[in-house]
Amino acid sequence: MAASLQQMMLRSQENGSPSNTTLITAFEAEQLIEQLQATTIEQVGSSKFMKQHDAISKLNLQAHYNAQTHSDEFVLELLLSLDKLSVLVQELLVIEAWKERLLPLLKEHLAEHVDSATSYVLLYHEAAVANLLEVLLFHRHACEALDEDALLELADWAVRKLTHLNSGAAHAYANAPERSVQEVLALSPLQELEDKRAETDFAAALCGLTILRYLGDHVTSLPLGLMSRLLGAHDAVMALLPLVEAPPWVRSSKGGKTEKFIDGRWQVVPPADRMKITQLDGQVWLSLVNLLVEPACRAKYDPDEYRRGCLLKLQRHLHELLMDQLPVLRQLARVLDEMALGINNAAAAAAAAGGAGSRLILEQVPALRERLLHGKDWRTIAKQQKKAQFGAAAKQLAQERLKGMLESFEMMCQIEQQQQLGKQHTAGAAGSSEACSLLDGGGADEAAVLAAPIRVVCSRQVNAGGMWEHWCEFSATLDGSRPAEPVTISSEQAAAAAAAAAGSKGKPASSSSGSASSRVDAAAVCGKRYRLAGMGVDSTRALPTKGKVAVHFMGSVAEALLQLPEVPLRSSTAADGGPPPGLWLTVGLLAADGFALQLRLKKADRPTERDRTEGTWFAYHPVGGAITVLVPPEALAAEPGASAAVKARAAAPASKISVMDTATVKP
Repeated sequence: MAASLQQMMLRSQENGSPSNTTLITAFEAEQLIEQLQATTIEQVGSSKFMKQHDAISKLNLQAHYNAQTHSDEFVLELLLSLDKLSVLVQELLVIEAWKERLLPLLKEHLAEHVDSATSYVLLYHEAAVANLLEVLLFHRHACEALDEDALLELADWAVRKLTHLNSGAAHAYANAPERSVQEVLALSPLQELEDKRAETDFAAALCGLTILRYLGDHVTSLPLGLMSRLLGAHDAVMALLPLVEAPPWVRSSKGGKTEKFIDGRWQVVPPADRMKITQLDGQVWLSLVNLLVEPACRAKYDPDEYRRGCLLKLQRHLHELLMDQLPVLRQLARVLDEMALGINNAAAAAAAAGGAGSRLILEQVPALRERLLHGKDWRTIAKQQKKAQFGAAAKQLAQERLKGMLESFEMMCQIEQQQQLGKQHTAGAAGSSEACSLLDGGGADEAAVLAAPIRVVCSRQVNAGGMWEHWCEFSATLDGSRPAEPVTISSEQAAAAAAAAAGSKGKPASSSSGSASSRVDAAAVCGKRYRLAGMGVDSTRALPTKGKVAVHFMGSVAEALLQLPEVPLRSSTAADGGPPPGLWLTVGLLAADGFALQLRLKKADRPTERDRTEGTWFAYHPVGGAITVLVPPEALAAEPGASAAVKARAAAPASKISVMDTATVKP
């Protein structure tokens, strides 16, 4: 087992580029989603349940990766088109009910007779489903795809998770002292199971907080029953207030250091960053803004004296440092000021919302959870599951599931590695040009640059709604027979390139990499330009007229939207007033991405593919070009034959420049 894990980690390091980090394809995701079915409490722990958990885990990892890399979110679109979101909501309620009613009756048996991996799956399943819903419900159309029953059940579940965060159990988990290795080994199986439950319950509750915020973001476009449920039946506003006063994701260590739960683990916060809000803090504040500032919500929520007094306690937290980080909180501060002055907020908000402030008399009540819990003999079900799901067959089932768990683990390793690369790249781009060099301060071997492949992945925009499909992928190599050319770009040139790229269509756009200039300012960046080996028109697929391009080179990625000239007729030529015979396409900016790729596009004499919707032809093929790689000025100045401009830049003090990722098309 140890050897297999080590091999997986090595493969993760070798395949660390985003294009290689994929657990499932769109076709495999469609098969998994089609097989998702609503389960029952009695089926928890069965082979069907375990297979569904594996499928949900894979979909969850892939959905998060797609969102993280801003790639095609095919998991979301497939779940919507196949109408499986309601299945996920029911799965959430089923596992919650099982943990609430059956786990207390089964925990001794699970601890003594069931392997820890299977037990952890049972406990973690709620957090996995909630984590998948969390990334899906960020989108308004995903929330709108759920029917009112599912939305109300989801809101009830989210409020129950808030109750858990406010309970002593969440604070006890957060403040539990870290155990030594000897203490961990000395734990009884039952205590180990209890610790795992506390961990997974805390993770699921944090997902519930985020889901509640997303429901609040879109509450005005969702059924009215949801707003009434959150503000009336549950009073979610009052449930959020304790999370401002005493958040369970903040604790003090024995040494007096402040620790916060960030990115799924406890991290020590430096004194200078203690006032910096975390993502979880932001979810609480944004949820309060949604429920208190939105006019439609204010018309429904009229707090009494006690609630008004509790809300006014928020004012001491709304200082300038916090509002600078979340400017939307200034609106919340204004609402609280009006409340303190005794202004009739409910009446004013009702008038602004176009109503008289009347409340709903008839209200839809969710019934799915009641159906799951009604008429169950829990002790009988527990006895049946001990024999069927958690008996001798459980060991064989665990062995069959080992392969799927290893695949998921490998995917998680790759995603974490990509996150670290992204953080390093961001930190480098924010500093001086020396810090953001793709070649790590000039230490990279020239031969390594020449041997590094350039992978270009192109997607086509299917419609204006943001649907994308994979179009083509090709690799370009450097021409080793032609020496690299030194390049120096001033801050004015970089800004002009960015402005030209963001300008109007049809006008010539500046390239994002240029030649050495005799006038160099302190903010200039330096690089080397390598020519690409030639490519034939027949060896590559024509690029789409509208799409996006992602370039992967030496662990860095540059992405940009693509818009090429339309070719209405197959025989259109420049002599007839048609599109030009060739174009230069630039992806990335040297100072921001560490490289800038310039592709030379050539128009085919007789295009073979066309857009079936718009009728235009795809005519432009990549046939060559160049790539400019960022290098420190000191490394470039030390080379024989370096120009005076390069040496002047090396002697100038380092300074930051601000540019944006872009793609430019130049005739």
